[in-house]
Amino acid sequence: MAICTSTILQQQVDDEFRGRVFSINDMLYNATFVLGAAASALFMPANGKSYAMLAVVAIGYLLAAAGYLLISRQASGDAGSGPGSPSPAAQCSNS
Repeated sequence: MAICTSTILQQQVDDEFRGRVFSINDMLYNATFVLGAAASALFMPANGKSYAMLAVVAIGYLLAAAGYLLISRQASGDAGSGPGSPSPAAQCSNS
């Protein structure tokens, strides 16, 4: 995923802002990684096995995917959502 994000940022961010955008992207990625670990430590049982947590994470991924689909369709005006024109993010998910 990081390679896809880096590729998209390099393609779509102007040279004068690219370093700052990469720094913010790295900071946000690392912060969410640490926050996720801290949150899981608060909610997970001591043995680390929780089907309820697995369900919550799965639902979260489904909601994030639905939100991304909705936003990307609104941004493209449904013009580029046909089978012949994948977005840069869709191209990265195939690898």
